[in-house]
Amino acid sequence: MEYFVSLYGRFYSNRKKGRFIWQMAKLIGLLNKQYYTSRSVTLEESIEKTIKPEGSVELATKVIRGELTDKEELYLLCDNLWLGLNNLLEDIGIEYRDDILEL
Repeated sequence: MEYFVSLYGRFYSNRKKGRFIWQMAKLIGLLNKQYYTSRSVTLEESIEKTIKPEGSVELATKVIRGELTDKEELYLLCDNLWLGLNNLLEDIGIEYRDDILEL
């Protein structure tokens, strides 16, 4: 669980650095308890996994095809994936948010 929280933190901090979908693919592998064949096919294999957040297939497909010129569309795809991830984690019972700030 600690590794998951660490990966989720790295995933969140990388949202604006272009590594968003790579971190998501690693998270999908972790959620499915499966390894990828190699780094070069990680995105393709992540699409085939059973457990994945809504929006992951759409964004991964854009990245695989190299369709990265429409920044507004990419922003919307990333936002949709982020919402999908939050919904998936809630559905499977993983709590990663705190309502109380401890000082």
